[in-house]
Amino acid sequence: NCERFAPSLDVIAHVLESCFPRYGLHIIGAGDPSGIGALILKHAQSAPIRAYSLAASQGMEDICIASSEFTFQVTMDTVSEVDALRMGAVYLWRLFMLHANVLDTLKKMLSLLPAFHEPNGSCTSKDQQNLVIAWREAAGSIICKPAPQRTTTDDLIIVFGTFRGQT
Repeated sequence: NCERFAPSLDVIAHVLESCFPRYGLHIIGAGDPSGIGALILKHAQSAPIRAYSLAASQGMEDICIASSEFTFQVTMDTVSEVDALRMGAVYLWRLFMLHANVLDTLKKMLSLLPAFHEPNGSCTSKDQQNLVIAWREAAGSIICKPAPQRTTTDDLIIVFGTFRGQT
């Protein structure tokens, strides 16, 4: 496996921020899977904010978009001043808005209650009321956790899986 020979983000940053300008080089085809953007993406899962900020500092829009999904692993208060300055105001704002929009969307999705139906022998109106109470408790447990924007599909299945067959 040649992965171990890939340059670190520090080396990539040095090349992009020091060597490229010094020798008048320009990034061409940053989104090319075989180019320098691909090297940055290889680090996106293990160092999402650093990868995003490095790509942003070079105006690599495609790489920023691709690496942004990994930023949900961390909270926005972990963005260092160095990374914030590196990515610049526009990309920092985009990252904050992405996290805020994901959280708002999650809240909206969880606020949708199961639909009521006419009571019958196997599901009375009391059963439906109990389901709504349990649903709200489950939704609250997700929204009130320390970083709800990091909620995964698996988390939702675990929390709401007990409701299967009750709606």
